[in-house]
This record gives sequence, C-alpha cells and structure tokens, in this order.
Amino acid sequence: MVKVGEHIALDFLGIKQNYTAKFFGKIIYKIAKAAKVEILNVSQHKFKPQGFTLVALLAESHMSFHTFPEKNIISFDFFTCAKISPSVALDILKTEIKHKRIIVRKFDRSTVGLYDDIYSTPGQKKILCC
Repeated sequence: MVKVGEHIALDFLGIKQNYTAKFFGKIIYKIAKAAKVEILNVSQHKFKPQGFTLVALLAESHMSFHTFPEKNIISFDFFTCAKISPSVALDILKTEIKHKRIIVRKFDRSTVGLYDDIYSTPGQKKILCC
C-alpha cells in the first residue's frame, strides 16, 4: 500500500449565522498553523445573492470552504499529502462555527483505497494496464 494522503470533508448543518469572508480567511490560517501546513495562495468568491467559496492552495494540497446560507450549511474540505493529518481542523471548526450537527467523512488516499474504489463503483470495468 502506498499512502498518498488523507482527506476530511465536514458539513456543518443548522447554521444560523452568516460568517464573513474575513472570518473564513482567519480560520484557514489558524487551521494551517495547527496542521503545520504552508498556504501558497488563497482565492475567494462571494456569490450573489448569497453564498461564499474560499480555496486555499497548500504546499501539501488544499483546503476549501463553501457556504450555502439558503440551506444553513457550511462545507469544508481538507486534503493533505504525506504524513500530515487534516483531522486537526475538526476540533478548531467545532468551536469556531455555531452549528446543530456535523457530518464527518474521512478518506484514506492510498493505492489500496483507490484500487478498491475503482472496482467497486457501479458501471466501472476492470481494465488491466501498465
């Protein structure tokens, strides 16, 4: 098995507060410091009439926030390569974002995980290559 990274996806449900772009910018840097990852670039966009997306390009992969105010949801993704765990973000975000419930999904990105997913996905054909 070759591990290529870890991925955590969090969906915060029952959000009753609108958070600012500045809030998400600060929180990205707080998570980066705790996870000991390097932010290379941050891009953000405010949608009209509502919603916001922020993506942070990391030397170790990426983080992103997507807000859905009309559904009271904030989604967060954090993918890291090598030995850095993105799980540190969960503890920080649980205290920073007021929510009713969190859906947590963790993915181990490895050759075994990728192999299993390719052949377990309906409609995919097993093709031998390389």
